Amino acid sequence: MADAASQSTSTPKTTPTYTPLTITSFPTVPLTTTFTASESICSDIHVDNIGILHIDDKTASCLPARFNSAPTAFFSPGIFCPSGYWTACINSRGVSSITTVTCCPTRGTSISMTCVDPETLAGPWVNQFCTWTAGNARVPLEVVQIKDGSTSRMVKTLSGGDGINALGVRMVYQATDLTTGTPASTTGPSQTSAVQGGNSGLAEPAPGPGLSIGATVAIGVVVPAILIAALVVFFLLWRKRRREAFGATEAEAQESHNENKVYYSGVTQTPQELSIPGQAVEMPGTRMVAELSADANSGHQSRRR
Repeated sequence: MADAASQSTSTPKTTPTYTPLTITSFPTVPLTTTFTASESICSDIHVDNIGILHIDDKTASCLPARFNSAPTAFFSPGIFCPSGYWTACINSRGVSSITTVTCCPTRGTSISMTCVDPETLAGPWVNQFCTWTAGNARVPLEVVQIKDGSTSRMVKTLSGGDGINALGVRMVYQATDLTTGTPASTTGPSQTSAVQGGNSGLAEPAPGPGLSIGATVAIGVVVPAILIAALVVFFLLWRKRRREAFGATEAEAQESHNENKVYYSGVTQTPQELSIPGQAVEMPGTRMVAELSADANSGHQSRRR
């Protein structure tokens, strides 16, 4: 038997995993205005050579200056998400006085990426803090593939577990960062304040596209308006039917009243006398004998008895 020293050994491959962090202080890397990417490729969805879809967030010009994808890197203080991103989750799990914000990409109205629990990340996705899956829907997406120096566009239909991953933009702030007046110095509707919006706590991956803050507000305004309009229409229809029913009742009453009237024909009838029963007709007590005049028996003589 060979001894243990002579046996060959192999070093097992390790898979990178996420280590939970508790950071109490951060270097100053501010993100206090809304960053807007200048290149059109930053809004594309890319597919690599093995078919994995991703947001082109590894291009320097597509992300704010001094962006770092390391799990320990944060913008500090960070108040505004970049343009094309939304406040996907907010939490204060580590230090209660420090709020952590994760901004995830959006693409049109179909895709709003959500946060991934960092403790579940491993392998090539260890720093992919944002994700999206199609779920039960079938979502056609235009994607870009760059291969051998040539760029081609195609449409891929995603469903089920098909999805997209992205780095996301993470930042932190404290209450004192909000009293400096920095948010008030920024203007424009495109500014997405991470302080004003977002989910409370850590968002779990969603099976389908999530709703942005603007969409949630729109639903809150439109749905009550639709309900009020429906109630108005229901009231008008009810009042119309009530009037029709009342009119039909009056018509039936008038018709019934007319049927009870006695109508006489316009033909003139000759007056008739009716005999009165019970009255006897009396005959005279003597009969008068009619005598013929002598002239009536011309040529004859009357005989006397």
